[in-house]
Amino acid sequence: MNNYSVIVVGCKKHEQIAIRYFKLASKYWSESLNDTIYCSDDYDSFQLSFPCKFTSNCYENYRDRILEALKQVDSKYVFLLLDDYFITKPINNGQINKLISYLNENSFKYCKLIGLPKCLKKNKGFKGTFCLKKTTHYGISLQPSIWEKSALIDALIQNEGFSAWEVEAAFSIFQQNNFAKCLTYNKNFLNYKNGVLRGKLFPYTNKILIKNNIEPLELKTISKFKYFTFNFKQHVSMHLPIFVRKIGKRIGKKFGKKYYSED
Repeated sequence: MNNYSVIVVGCKKHEQIAIRYFKLASKYWSESLNDTIYCSDDYDSFQLSFPCKFTSNCYENYRDRILEALKQVDSKYVFLLLDDYFITKPINNGQINKLISYLNENSFKYCKLIGLPKCLKKNKGFKGTFCLKKTTHYGISLQPSIWEKSALIDALIQNEGFSAWEVEAAFSIFQQNNFAKCLTYNKNFLNYKNGVLRGKLFPYTNKILIKNNIEPLELKTISKFKYFTFNFKQHVSMHLPIFVRKIGKRIGKKFGKKYYSED
């Protein structure tokens, strides 16, 4: 029996993406499906065929979508994932349960699973985990992650969170206020790859699907140059000092760019 639940956030517009998440999860993380809740802004008969639970109500508001899913969570800890986090290798469910038991025994509220940026201060209590810095970049705080259910609710209600980016900014505030009770795993714990960027596929996405005998997605693919540029910008941004990021945002705002976090 699992000591966790899984919330997968998606939307009806991208239902073809979500079903591919579940096909890969059925292959590589089948133990999670009975305890997985899918939350969307709408459902149809196609989505209701996914091998999981569903929220009773649908919300366009991103925060409320997750809060609705949390009503079905009975476990103390919950994974928070997006529907385009395509799992590519078998998941060690026993290791997951051990990690969550450790978090529970030591009253940790949050564990980041993306492995970026790398943290340097080891947490000696559980191999592979590190102490989260107070100043961790907000842009990687949303998913994938493990949350204590009550902590996730607290983080969500800190603002209205209509969009994913507003929720992400609220999560960063929670992390800064509770960083001593937050951890990070310095690797890609779930062996996943992002499938989609702004409505377009990464160059490798359909290759993953075809390799797993899953029908490829009929979406445009970003160019290799744009893929390289995205990764480069992300890498640089994650490692810039806060004061440099703030200067960059001040300049960006003058040109009309919108930001959801000051740092």
